Amino acid sequence: MEGKNFNKTEQNNLKDMKDDELVSVFLSKGKGTLKQAAFKVIHDRHNRIVYSIFYNYVQNKQEAEDLSQELFVKVANALESGKYSEQGTFVSWIATVARNHCRDYLRRQKFQIKLKSLSQVVSSDKGDYDVVSFLKDQELNPENSMIYEEIMSKVNEYIAGIKNSLQKDSLRLRMKGKEYKEIASELGVKLGTMQAALKRARDGLDEFLKSDAFR
Repeated sequence: MEGKNFNKTEQNNLKDMKDDELVSVFLSKGKGTLKQAAFKVIHDRHNRIVYSIFYNYVQNKQEAEDLSQELFVKVANALESGKYSEQGTFVSWIATVARNHCRDYLRRQKFQIKLKSLSQVVSSDKGDYDVVSFLKDQELNPENSMIYEEIMSKVNEYIAGIKNSLQKDSLRLRMKGKEYKEIASELGVKLGTMQAALKRARDGLDEFLKSDAFR
């Protein structure tokens, strides 16, 4: 959907414009203040229904408000990237975006509960369980499988970014399910040295899992 130029009368009557007209103002190449004003009208006009959708899902006012804020950032990005095509009504489109956003949020929340056990799995000395197996054993449906792949991709990126080679290799091998003694032997270091390196790597992974990476 392409923007267009508006005269002063139209600029002063944003609240009277239809949604598609407001979208055109927002996408126009005019002044930033006008674009912001147009999007504010969009926000104010649809915020109540968006909030209601989120509240019906999460049953928590603060979460619903936070999700609403996230949603309108997502809407602005979607408009600017041309993902709104004027097929159907704008309110139907934004409601669909809100529902999808909330479902993704709830899936991630449910999955994050399971992620809290990851650091315990990594630091376990039993050697009979590993992080990858832990994730794969969580009765993952196709949607959660996509989340799993995304999570493991980010975890692997984190491991690849560890500067200390002993910490990196210790964590990498531990995630493959290898026992402590086996890891120490393969890396050619004393067991205590390997355990100390793994603890530092595990602590870093624990903080990483608590960060914004999976939100």
